[in-house]
Amino acid sequence: MKKMVQSYLVFTSRAYQIVSLVILPALFLVLSLILFPRHGQGNGIYPENYFGAYVIMFEIVSDFRVFGGICNKENKGLEYMKTSKRGLSILQKGMVGDLIRRFIYMLGYGCICAVWSGNLQNIVSMLVAYTIAVLSFNLTRYMMIWQIQMLLAMGAAVLYEVAFFLCWLVAQNRIGHTVLFVEMGVGAVLAVVASVVTLWHMMHRMKGSYYEK
Repeated sequence: MKKMVQSYLVFTSRAYQIVSLVILPALFLVLSLILFPRHGQGNGIYPENYFGAYVIMFEIVSDFRVFGGICNKENKGLEYMKTSKRGLSILQKGMVGDLIRRFIYMLGYGCICAVWSGNLQNIVSMLVAYTIAVLSFNLTRYMMIWQIQMLLAMGAAVLYEVAFFLCWLVAQNRIGHTVLFVEMGVGAVLAVVASVVTLWHMMHRMKGSYYEK
């Protein structure tokens, strides 16, 4: 685990670590707890309705500062990794650490909001957001222009809103928490599948770059 953390930090600057890993996530959480009602209060509007889209956009846009353009063969930013026998291992550990960090952060955010609002839909929404964000990396990491990354992040946010609305609609038409638990189970499975597929794709592209593929 220590090597995984160290490998992940290799790809991040100190400014990124402070702003993207501490300040902005904390800001999202604090605003959610301040602006939305506690359990049993308010009009049924919960944090995931609004902040899920912002979280997913933040994750995709901030990724540009870490692994932006890594799948594009025109990108020479990680050429130095090829000079070491440990290069691929460090990259793989760094990407696994990145996925774990995102999962813990987003699921933790959803769990805290679920306890605060008394609505388990928060957990479902963050699992959906994580899955969409991670799958989006299979496209966004080909981009070398930040503005295009932003547009793709907006598209992913729209996709999230559609997916969340469908999950919410299904849950609202069923009695009890059974459907929510099923949605959480399916969401967890999809999150794992998205992580495995994305990690395989990234490593496949990196290995291929050794042969100019």
